[in-house]
Amino acid sequence: MSTNTGVVPQCLSHTHVSRGDLLMKQKVYDATYEIGNTVVHIVAPPKKTQAEVDQILKEFHRCGWSILEEIEEKMRQKKDQ
Repeated sequence: MSTNTGVVPQCLSHTHVSRGDLLMKQKVYDATYEIGNTVVHIVAPPKKTQAEVDQILKEFHRCGWSILEEIEEKMRQKKDQ
């Protein structure tokens, strides 16, 4: 019977596992900066056409107006009580 004297049982050999460095090297980044000993990779969202951007902005505005209308309705109901 084996006894565990540490965190890793002696019957299991410890192997160094990649932290994802190999996968990170395979990716294409939009920008990479080195600040001291730190490497910062910038990944930008996929490019959008102007029509897609316009559609997204319309959806934002629609949601914003919906929120404002809901707030106004709640304020009216509170005032009427």
